[in-house]
Amino acid sequence: MALSNENAGDLAKAEEEYKDILAELAESQNHQQDRQYTQEQTRLVAAVNRQLGWISYRFNYPEQSEERARRLREAEQFLQNSKKFEPINGKTYYYLGRCYGETLNKAHEAFLNYRHSIDKSEADADTWCSIGVLYHQQNQPMDALQAFICAVELDPEHSAAWTNLGVLYEVHAQFNDALACFRNAIKFNPAAPEPLKARIIVLEKELQTSTHFSSTRTVPPN
Repeated sequence: MALSNENAGDLAKAEEEYKDILAELAESQNHQQDRQYTQEQTRLVAAVNRQLGWISYRFNYPEQSEERARRLREAEQFLQNSKKFEPINGKTYYYLGRCYGETLNKAHEAFLNYRHSIDKSEADADTWCSIGVLYHQQNQPMDALQAFICAVELDPEHSAAWTNLGVLYEVHAQFNDALACFRNAIKFNPAAPEPLKARIIVLEKELQTSTHFSSTRTVPPN
């Protein structure tokens, strides 16, 4: 039920149910003779903490707000607990990277966790896309470019990677490349299609205007 509610977007209900699962596991542990989790229970505790951390991260609060900062701290705590029970799960490190990427002065920790995620699991487009975003935030455009390219090579239908690659090109005035990336992004179910469509329209008009003026300037005088 917890996973179903999470997938349906009811994060508050999913959070409550995951916490109930942890409480039940703790109660079960107290009744065991050696007070130790079984191997199966250990994996479950790790998984539940991981999902609680990801849910805490995904709660939508204004950036820089105290509630957002509290949720990020809470997410980090759950994910560190998950890592303690299952230190080899790459997804946990990816989620930690996302948390640190939004925390002031934690860019180094974010990069380290993304690297651990790549080392402990198969190459993942989400991870490379997040690395690209972090590099862009750190004003390292060439590194960001390489990361976004890795993401779309791993998953050619990764809308977020195409969008971020387009933003990178646009910032550096490579408007034709930016437009091509945005057009790719819109094909693959982007999270926010309307702003993307609006950006495509603006770029198309700007490029048409630029082409018109360029051709006008090249007409020789009579």
